[in-house]
Amino acid sequence: MFYERYLKLCAEKGISPSSAAINAGFNKGTVSVWKKKYESGTDVVPEQDVINKICAYFKCSEQWVRGIRQKETPTPVSESGRNIIKIAGRDGSFVERHVTDEQAAIFKSMLDQMKPVDDDSI
Repeated sequence: MFYERYLKLCAEKGISPSSAAINAGFNKGTVSVWKKKYESGTDVVPEQDVINKICAYFKCSEQWVRGIRQKETPTPVSESGRNIIKIAGRDGSFVERHVTDEQAAIFKSMLDQMKPVDDDSI
């Protein structure tokens, strides 16, 4: 499953899997190992640092690359190309933090699990 998704990302970007590996910052020989294992019926899951590089290069979610999600959902990115978390205070102030894709996914997951709060109860 992973290797198929990696190939799909490469095809969508119009780049060879080996070139994508080099551009993303990992060894292109790794892709050959993935291909051989895939062709023998074994799916591979790369080390976390390689997953992080793939997600950063292709701007995709780790959950999709790993096969946890069936459909790719893009991670919100600011115009500067970075994720920004803004926390608003009651007094109108806010705190702004730049976070990694993985941190943004964790925040989103936490928020998705929280029940909505009625404005009158605050």
